[in-house]
Amino acid sequence: FIHGGSVVAAPAAPTRTRLFAAAPNPFNPRTLISFDLDAGGRTRLAVYDVAGRLVRTLADETLDPGRHEYVWDGTDQAGRRQPSGVYFYRLKIGDWSITITLSSLDMPLRRRCRPGCRPTGCRGSRAASSRG
Repeated sequence: FIHGGSVVAAPAAPTRTRLFAAAPNPFNPRTLISFDLDAGGRTRLAVYDVAGRLVRTLADETLDPGRHEYVWDGTDQAGRRQPSGVYFYRLKIGDWSITITLSSLDMPLRRRCRPGCRPTGCRGSRAASSRG
């Protein structure tokens, strides 16, 4: 194909189908799930909880050979944030499937006050709690 005015060889199709480890793992608030397909076909990528219940379907379509990447943002099909814990993601193509473990961490996005801290406007500081 042509790229920027010069002829470039098309990337070679993967020689085998494989599912890569999610990155980052553990994650908060999102993770990237990548896989290679050596041949096109009906592909399903889904996330399940530890009880085996479907949490979210990321892909359920016919895909071409090559690298594919999907982001899971830690939400279910309805967009509800899921609790931290262990999840599994499964890639299924025809009768073939592979499953990998994934961990979600519920970490604070900003620093919390420590006992005795007194930043301005801190609800947890002694100065704020001593006001009448």
